[in-house]
Amino acid sequence: MVDQTVNSIDKFQNNPHWNNHYYAFYLGPALVISINMEVYVDTYNYLFKNTTLQHDQETWLIDRLREANKPEARKKHPWIIVFGHQPLYCSSSRQDGSCTTDAEQTRDGLEDIFYRWGVDIVIGAHIHNYEREYPMYKGKRAVQSYEDPYRNPKGPVYIVSGAGGCPEKIDVQFFPRPDWNAFADSQFGYGILEIVNRTTVVYQQKAIIYDCTCDYPLQVIDQVEIVQEHHGPFAKFE
Repeated sequence: MVDQTVNSIDKFQNNPHWNNHYYAFYLGPALVISINMEVYVDTYNYLFKNTTLQHDQETWLIDRLREANKPEARKKHPWIIVFGHQPLYCSSSRQDGSCTTDAEQTRDGLEDIFYRWGVDIVIGAHIHNYEREYPMYKGKRAVQSYEDPYRNPKGPVYIVSGAGGCPEKIDVQFFPRPDWNAFADSQFGYGILEIVNRTTVVYQQKAIIYDCTCDYPLQVIDQVEIVQEHHGPFAKFE
């Protein structure tokens, strides 16, 4: 249940046609932030070349995260979850650069911000499949333990949730599996994020089973429990 909305959602005062590209709301013990990740990708820059969207968004995002990390704020809403269209990490081998150049450009713009301000989970899409990555920073696993990587992770957990359906169909080809990829699947489906309490969230991916003769043709194909007992920035900085 949404218990409170952020008091103000920044808009472009000088251009009312370019608003609502970023906003935030509270969901139980979580602060959920939506941002426009297209502005970091050269392929889509033509859409925003006449605006200061990237600068304004980053200013708003850092201010919002700074406020969220004040002791009383982080105590009340310990989970910080960010979502947007472009993934920072993905392993599809589609030939348009989505998981190579585009993902790298998105990481260059956002990864340090997410890491420094303790963003717990980042959900992207664009790729028409599902992927769950290990907690990550700079292309390496950021984990407390390789045996239990989602307990007190030392970096954000990245998820690609793009299997909901599209006229372009599903993306079925993957690169050789990188060591930071925990799970990948190319069936149509959707994800459910359950915020269990202040220290635990569960992400579950369900896929549509086309040849199922049952009344409910959905199958849980992946589930992960993320436990964070030490919410806060992942790195000390000034």
